[in-house]
Amino acid sequence: LVRFDQQSWGYFQDLLNLLDYSLVIASWLDVATSASTYRERVQLASTIRVFRLVRIVRVLENSKSDLLVIARGLANAVEHVLQLSIITAVFVFMMAVVLTSLVAQDAYAISRWPEAKMYAGSVWRSTITVMQLATLDFW
Repeated sequence: LVRFDQQSWGYFQDLLNLLDYSLVIASWLDVATSASTYRERVQLASTIRVFRLVRIVRVLENSKSDLLVIARGLANAVEHVLQLSIITAVFVFMMAVVLTSLVAQDAYAISRWPEAKMYAGSVWRSTITVMQLATLDFW
């Protein structure tokens, strides 16, 4: 409000100020919606707040510090981490399909493993089972 009072309508000419304003409006709409429908908050504004990091990067670019090198390195790494995550997700899904087709449809496997329908009865259950095997969760 103070900046809007000082800059008047010029406040909305800066895109980062417009982003901040839209975050405030989204937060208020989120609170109003949750209060009127008695549901949990969607917290859309919380997920959009990540974009406020743009402001930090802009300050770092102006200062030419070593932190900018680190920030650029992290930004470059995000692409590769995302690619590896997609490859891993596809591999886990493929293994889940194989597990479902081999175990859930086989009468011998079901007779030897009574919990087969619980762990490999559908592709999504098999996906959870494969993830549990990969992370050694509950084993």
